[in-house]
Amino acid sequence: PTLGLVMETEVWPTLIDECRRADVPLVLTNARMSARSARRAAKFGAAAHEVFGGFSRVLAQSPADAERLTSLGARNVTVLGNLKFDMTTPPELAARGHAWRAAIGTRPVWVAASTRENEEALVLQAFAAMRTPGALLVLV
Repeated sequence: PTLGLVMETEVWPTLIDECRRADVPLVLTNARMSARSARRAAKFGAAAHEVFGGFSRVLAQSPADAERLTSLGARNVTVLGNLKFDMTTPPELAARGHAWRAAIGTRPVWVAASTRENEEALVLQAFAAMRTPGALLVLV
């Protein structure tokens, strides 16, 4: 690879070290770092600086994230904003969403996303136990 992109909080020391050894620049994009996580990471001192300094560039979601990441050793830090909010929805997709919303009306909707196979049985049991007439369950 000629470049590695890592999203948000996926900071894996071994990956960073291997990319460094292979001379593959690694960019932390849409980066965020909560105050709590920064305090925890700071306890690792020089090791944290080694890990966060392993990114060639860091594109932070906010000035606060940028400040915390810099304090942990990140370099070439730029505030770019949250990429998830910088997208526009294609009109045809928005129309499908509005049509779906109109079709379900005022029915309560429960979305269970990113479930695993054995969790889905529990979700189904909980949904059945709700006894909410007309409720819609969406398993993603």
